[in-house]
Amino acid sequence: MANARAGIQRLRDRTDSLILLDNNRLLDLVPNLPVEQAFAVMDHLIGEVVKGITESITVPSLINLDFSDVRTILQSGGTSTVFYGENEDHDPGRLVRDTLGNPLLEVDYHGANGALIHISAGPGLPLRTAHEVVEGLTAAMRPDANVIFGVRVDRKYSGILRVLVIMTGVRSPLVEAVRESVSIADVVSDGSTPRTVESDFPRVKGRR
Repeated sequence: MANARAGIQRLRDRTDSLILLDNNRLLDLVPNLPVEQAFAVMDHLIGEVVKGITESITVPSLINLDFSDVRTILQSGGTSTVFYGENEDHDPGRLVRDTLGNPLLEVDYHGANGALIHISAGPGLPLRTAHEVVEGLTAAMRPDANVIFGVRVDRKYSGILRVLVIMTGVRSPLVEAVRESVSIADVVSDGSTPRTVESDFPRVKGRR
């Protein structure tokens, strides 16, 4: 935990957007998989995110995204995370619920200030369905939030809807816990008293 805090602290001041993924979310997503397979799921999701963003820029789509769209959303985005979902194409409401219910970081996305959304679907995607997905994903964001979305239609997605969202300006307990400056020296063993659970998470007096 100390290593993570030090890394977050150093990155926060040197990045436009800090996209965090929490391996602990695997306990909710795939709690019964063997360890090596569970971590492979996170690797796969990260790969899908990178691939999805890259293809949204480089592969012609029905509604295209380009590099300037990505830069617009991520520039000064602050704490950000990724939402990823896939479901049947006739139930956009369930897709929205599943996607927002399984972020790759514990976050409060209410009041988020930006979102980059990419929808993949098979031929015949109704305009109303795409609209319902975007509206559902952004309903809790700020009224003046910057939202950019793209849509790609491909036969390999026949019968399904897949959505990838990078949402910026979210709140995360993990990030907000990093209040004081933490240096790498704090987490390197130098013969000092070893850290304990109590030192990293001190008890709060008066709490039962």
